[in-house]
Amino acid sequence: MQYTFLENYIITQEKIDKAIKEKSIRKLCHMFYPLSAADIDAAVQAFDPFPVELKTFYEEIGFGNFHCNKEYVNILLDPHSLVHVNGQKYRYSYDKEVERALVEGHLIFFRTHLYQYLTIEKKDHNGKNAIYYKKEKIADSLHSFIKDYDGNRDSLQYDIKHIDTAEIKKGIPQATLRNTFVYTKVAENKQTDKPSGSNASPNKATGNNGISIGSWLLEDDNSFVV
Repeated sequence: MQYTFLENYIITQEKIDKAIKEKSIRKLCHMFYPLSAADIDAAVQAFDPFPVELKTFYEEIGFGNFHCNKEYVNILLDPHSLVHVNGQKYRYSYDKEVERALVEGHLIFFRTHLYQYLTIEKKDHNGKNAIYYKKEKIADSLHSFIKDYDGNRDSLQYDIKHIDTAEIKKGIPQATLRNTFVYTKVAENKQTDKPSGSNASPNKATGNNGISIGSWLLEDDNSFVV
């Protein structure tokens, strides 16, 4: 297991049921949702090769958000959205930043709260898939990227600012950041009643054991039922 340091942030149906029963609210730094083998396999089969490190993360942790609060919703895409974003039939005529992020041999897999997109190399090097922002490498592997980002929420924006500043000095225009993409559900599941008095939005996925996993991402703080 490579990502045991994130296990406490996985939201399961058992945690949700317990929270509803006890009417308890917890605050977590990250929010992850486990995935079924079928969900993962659908994405793996869509790309050849598929990043081995991303497959491992999906299997061990799932998908979801890093550093959740009012200003920070940083998304590691679910398999369905991964296929959708990187599919040849999809066109981002309204989002030049996504268009610029697409690189041959890479997959867009991560979106920051400022709508900046990261890519991961599809081909691994000794079991590692490098991470890029605007064709510039920011980490030698997915594991090192996540480990650093988990420990320091500012590390990613430091790398991004450094690359953007270099582009500005070269006279390369920067895109206007907009709310243009929100990841989609992995699968249709039963509806979960919205918590009373919440400003939340639904987010659901299918768990490894086939149960429906649901939670509510709050847009005004990082409190939610788990």
